[in-house]
Amino acid sequence: MLLQMHRGILEKSWPDTAGRFLQGEVRIADILHRPPYYSKVQEQLYQAFASINDRLFAIKEVTPDFF
Repeated sequence: MLLQMHRGILEKSWPDTAGRFLQGEVRIADILHRPPYYSKVQEQLYQAFASINDRLFAIKEVTPDFF
């Protein structure tokens, strides 16, 4: 799903790399935020999705009184 989103966003700008995990460091001109090194992407995605999953499970049932 992530690679499909990447392809959809970048296929016109960078058709050769859109929808693929890169195997080298990425530098984007004139940007303050530096993307993570490619070997760290999988770990960071896992941590982010685990955090989202934990927060979703913490949500209680929505009722008129609780809403």
